[in-house]
Amino acid sequence: MSTATEVAPAPPPGAAPLAAVVPLSDLYPSPSNPRKHFDALGELALSLTRKGVEIPLIVRTRETAQGRLEIVDGERRYKAALQAGLQFVPVILRDEMTDADVLELQLENALQRSDLTPLEEARGIKALIKSAAATPAEIAKRMSRSERFIADRMRLLDLIPALQQLLDQNRIGIAQAELLAKLRKEDQARAIDPGGA
Repeated sequence: MSTATEVAPAPPPGAAPLAAVVPLSDLYPSPSNPRKHFDALGELALSLTRKGVEIPLIVRTRETAQGRLEIVDGERRYKAALQAGLQFVPVILRDEMTDADVLELQLENALQRSDLTPLEEARGIKALIKSAAATPAEIAKRMSRSERFIADRMRLLDLIPALQQLLDQNRIGIAQAELLAKLRKEDQARAIDPGGA
């Protein structure tokens, strides 16, 4: 890991964030990021080859074997920068962020862009409830979502693995999955294979 480039300290509260440039080798993806699938990086990588990374990644200091800066926001840009062969990217250091703050930001950003699968949303909401020690109702309010939305997403985690896979593969829709999640596990299995369960 390189330590040649130092990251600027976080600005005082109310001040504009300062960006610094760091080696890609110092960065690593956040394990809490609910988004696990990154499609179509080729176009972004091509754009980064021409223009560089114009929007800084948000990071916090967390030294691990993977690197010294955890990517709080901007993992897609990071992956595209790697693919483009870039060596350095701009970052904004946000060491004041707690694990719950990080997860909330990641989940909010992904939900705004609609690039999470319903199960990634469900897992992210569950992790945020645990990390923030909050109720589903509190999370719904913080995320400007209805309590029903939160409950419906959380219920998807009650699906048996075979149905979760079908949902991830878009072989069943979200409405079907929400209905099936209300069934007992045995009934869910029968719904997939009426003669086998």
